[in-house]
Amino acid sequence: MKKAFLLGLAMLFSLASSASFADAKAEEVKKARPADDFLILPLRIYRLKAEDVPEVHCHQLTDADLQRIIEKVNLVWSAAGIFWDVEFIRDIPAQNAARIKLVGIADEKDAPAKKKTARKSHLIFRDVIPDETRKDFDGFRLYYIHDFDVNGVYFGRREAMVKETAALRPVPDGIDEPIPRVSSHELGHALGLPHRQDTINLLASGTTGTLFNTEEIAKTRENAEKNKACLKFAELVKKAETETDNASKNRLTEAAARIRAMAGGLVHPLPEAVKELKKRMESAQPAK
Repeated sequence: MKKAFLLGLAMLFSLASSASFADAKAEEVKKARPADDFLILPLRIYRLKAEDVPEVHCHQLTDADLQRIIEKVNLVWSAAGIFWDVEFIRDIPAQNAARIKLVGIADEKDAPAKKKTARKSHLIFRDVIPDETRKDFDGFRLYYIHDFDVNGVYFGRREAMVKETAALRPVPDGIDEPIPRVSSHELGHALGLPHRQDTINLLASGTTGTLFNTEEIAKTRENAEKNKACLKFAELVKKAETETDNASKNRLTEAAARIRAMAGGLVHPLPEAVKELKKRMESAQPAK
């Protein structure tokens, strides 16, 4: 009897210890990692164009918008010590856009009352991604379109799509605009994260939350390092120093400077983190 009682206490203690360990392991992270810990992944951004197919045709987002969006994406991801190196922002004609149009015609015939309100399924939008964008590139790709039935989707093969008309449910200390959050969320799927329905979490569905926990960070970093194009911070710095193409050299040098400015800094709440990063970047500029 006494032996059984002691065994029961030991099991309860073990379960409590495991739970405590799991809770500690899954702590939400609100600071960026040190610069030397950063992993750099290449990212290419495409605005899909199809003027005769309004759902596809991305026309609201300017280059300045996308640069601001990616700056916020990188601030969100600095908690994981991952930096998205945008090689370019490019407009490109959508492929097979007529298929989206045909779906619309079919829907109109089958259910005319839904014509004005129904958004088209994201599942059919994978077909509009141009094959040429998938060639000879080990990095990640973000495609922006105008509208479909979700805010964004990860299709696999390191490619995600986000609509420029995204909208989210606000949560306390959430991000101040939707597209950086949706883009960050889909890139989370690209690095192996499933949904986690905690309202302030980056992988919750449809909210403005931007936080990672330590388990999610470990998983994304593990998957990032498996990517052939992944660079460590020291490798990025060396590449910037030895690069002979001026445009690439400037981009890599700017990436290294931004990582240094983000390192160890605030990442949540994001609006405050943006202000802090701006001050850090300004203080790092040489005096004129």
